[in-house]
Amino acid sequence: LFRSYQTPDAAAAQERLARHRIWSRVFPWSPHWLRLGLPGNGAEWARLEAALA
Repeated sequence: LFRSYQTPDAAAAQERLARHRIWSRVFPWSPHWLRLGLPGNGAEWARLEAALA
C-alpha cells in the first residue's frame, strides 16, 4: 500500500529519506508530490518518524 504526500520540495525529501534507506518516488510531472509505501509495523513507523525529524 502506498500514499502520496504533497511537500514543498519532493526531491529534497526523497534525498533525505534515502539517506535513512527509505525509498520513495517523486513524480516527473510535479516537484511537490512524493509517494511512500506505508510502514508495516511500529518499528517501521518509528524509523520513518526519525528520518523526518
